[in-house]
Amino acid sequence: MGFNKKIKFISEYFGIGLPFWMESRKTLFIFSFLDFLFIYLFFRYFTFNYFETINNGRFICFAIIFSLTSYLSGRYSFLSLYESNSNKLFVLLIKTLIVTISSFVIDKILIIYFQNWIPIDRNKGIIIFFISYFIQSFKFFLNIVFIKNKYFYLIGNKSQKEIFTKDILSISRFSKFIFKDFSEQKTDLYKFKTFIILGENFQNFYENYSYLINDRSEIMTASKWCEKYLQRIPTKYLTKNDFNFNSLFNPSQSLNWRLKRFGDIVISISLIFVSSPILILAAFLIKLEDKGPIFYTQERTGLYGKRFKITKLRSMKKDSEKDGPVWAILKDPRITKVGRILRKSRIDELPQLWSVIKGDMSLIGPRPERPEIEKLLVNEIPFYNFRNTVRPGLSGWAQVNYSYGASIEDSKNKFSYDVFYLRNYSLLLDLLILLKTLKLIINMEGSDPK
Repeated sequence: MGFNKKIKFISEYFGIGLPFWMESRKTLFIFSFLDFLFIYLFFRYFTFNYFETINNGRFICFAIIFSLTSYLSGRYSFLSLYESNSNKLFVLLIKTLIVTISSFVIDKILIIYFQNWIPIDRNKGIIIFFISYFIQSFKFFLNIVFIKNKYFYLIGNKSQKEIFTKDILSISRFSKFIFKDFSEQKTDLYKFKTFIILGENFQNFYENYSYLINDRSEIMTASKWCEKYLQRIPTKYLTKNDFNFNSLFNPSQSLNWRLKRFGDIVISISLIFVSSPILILAAFLIKLEDKGPIFYTQERTGLYGKRFKITKLRSMKKDSEKDGPVWAILKDPRITKVGRILRKSRIDELPQLWSVIKGDMSLIGPRPERPEIEKLLVNEIPFYNFRNTVRPGLSGWAQVNYSYGASIEDSKNKFSYDVFYLRNYSLLLDLLILLKTLKLIINMEGSDPK
């Protein structure tokens, strides 16, 4: 039995398994850990003398800085936007150079505050650059191992199979999914098989094909499959069975939610303090451009449908919505020159930290919607008001995985990510969303509608 199969057997036997969002990021964890481990061991055992090696915290700190900067730059991804390995290797080379320089700049700044730290010279930086580049380039030649085709067997009528296949292939970013008819599973030699039940055929399937369960096969509904492999659940596959949120209906009674609330307050106060010079400069530029008000207040729907007001730095021209709310559009003429920069960098959202401190919002959660628009969406999107079973967030799973919403169709797509978040909430998932948000801010992405 191979190593991977042993791990799979152990996890199945003892009921141990990674969360869906973590399962799909195993490669990221592996290669970020390899970077971290190499840098620490390089400093710890191969560069400094005995008296210098006792300063372990200094080396761990640099390894964390390098790994975190690599993640924010997208260095740990497969760079799937580029088709050929030569293009991927070139882009990786540029990213590695930027990350190495950035890490050393940050390190030099920190030495000002930690004067007992040992400076890292240029030669060691060159070694780190080349070896880390080699480690990360290795994954492009392992596509067969890490990005292999997955075969799934569909159970349902012809129409259901055609619709599901078309839906998934249109929304999936990858082409690794291969869907087959249930009858084909008899001739295929794959030991572990996944069956997707379409429609309401659960009872009939279990009565007629219960022997497949003993074959250690994976049997799931369409919504569960989307949750696991797409990390979102399109609304057409949702049923009432997908909304058993016993742990969500009273967040104040859960230790996780209390820790989340504590983190919201501490991080929000820290961010307000750190960003206060930026807020003052932004306020000055807003006033300078058109002499209008600095802040803009909107009513939003919060926890359990309670309405509250959020405050943002004004990014649109005065009276741009005097006739009522309007969907945003690409290159929206209502946005001011200063406002465009504020939106790209998300600086206009910073005043909402006060709503987080007050308890109307959280740092992470479904984005709060305007009551006028929400009334429309509740009628158009099944189960939409289930978003309000948790505090709305400054950022969320939908925000870091989908562009700015500017239509009912966009809202449907974003809601499919919100459902995933509600069903898979954890503090670790919140941390991932926080890092992905930081990544979007640094790259100034995701603030414009399609």
